[in-house]
Amino acid sequence: MKRINARIRKLTPCNWGLSVSACMERVNRYLSGWTEYFRLCTKQGAKDFQRIDAHIRRRIRAIIVRQRKRPRYLYRHLRSRGVPAGSAARTAFRSRGPWKKSNPPGMTRAYPNAWFHQRLVSTWTRWQELNRPAPASGQAALFAL
Repeated sequence: MKRINARIRKLTPCNWGLSVSACMERVNRYLSGWTEYFRLCTKQGAKDFQRIDAHIRRRIRAIIVRQRKRPRYLYRHLRSRGVPAGSAARTAFRSRGPWKKSNPPGMTRAYPNAWFHQRLVSTWTRWQELNRPAPASGQAALFAL
C-alpha cells in the first residue's frame, strides 16, 4: 500500500502542467498493470482497492481545482458543470487549499464517480471482473440462457 500510494503521488502531482486527460492516461497505464499483478489476492485484500480508487479520484479533483487557479474561475467552472450557485460558491470560495476543496459536495457533484468510471480504470471493478466466482455444476445451464 505504501508503494502504490507513493506511485500515485508521483503520477498525480499537485503542480500538474498538462491536461487532466493526460494525467488519467498515465494513471490508467499504471493501474492496468498493477491490477493484473494483484488479481489473485483475496476478497479481504481487495477491499483496499476501493480506498485506492477514492484516493485517485480525489487527487484528480485536486488537480482540477488547482488548474482553475482563482476561486472565481473555479466557481464559473462548477456552474458550467451544473452545480447550483450556493454549492459552487461554498466550494470555490473556501479558505482552504486545493485538497480541502476537492471533496465538498459541489466538487463531487461536478465530477461524480460515474464521470471517473468512464475515464479511469477502477481497480475494484477490474478485480471483480477478473475474479467472478465459477457457477456450481448444476447452475452452468442457467447462466447460458
